[in-house]
Amino acid sequence: MINQRKLEKDRRIDSEAPHQPGVSHSFPKRKFGKKQEVLWGFQRCWFAKWNWLHYSEVEDSVLCFTCWKAEQEGKLRSTSKDQAFISRGFTNWKDGPECFCRHEESKCHKEAYDMIVSIPNTVPNVGKMLSTGQSEGFQKWGGSQSFDYCSIFFLDIELYLK
Repeated sequence: MINQRKLEKDRRIDSEAPHQPGVSHSFPKRKFGKKQEVLWGFQRCWFAKWNWLHYSEVEDSVLCFTCWKAEQEGKLRSTSKDQAFISRGFTNWKDGPECFCRHEESKCHKEAYDMIVSIPNTVPNVGKMLSTGQSEGFQKWGGSQSFDYCSIFFLDIELYLK
């Protein structure tokens, strides 16, 4: 049985990037198949193709870092959440690449990517612009420094809902 404290520590994602063990880590193999058993394990090369994979060494499973983070921050509203990639952990290594591709194309992943990566990198932080008194951000949106707080609130909500 897995030590619960170690499991909680391993599943906690403290950084801004997914955990991807170095080359010295040896990924364990799992048995697949009833008639003819075949051993399958996580493949290190998958990190290069799907950089959002977060590997749990305790559970020998992966999560989607992007979807997990969006869920933790309360930004994931999709009704079609794949819990294997958000909370349970994905372990079906035999079908890994096919399932990773399907997840990456899912509505849930696209929404999470927008909320965690795309929007923060393209939309100015309205709160920061207000607190630092930067007017160039307001000009970018076709406004002036005389924006009232109500307008900014609705602009922020509108950008969040897109």
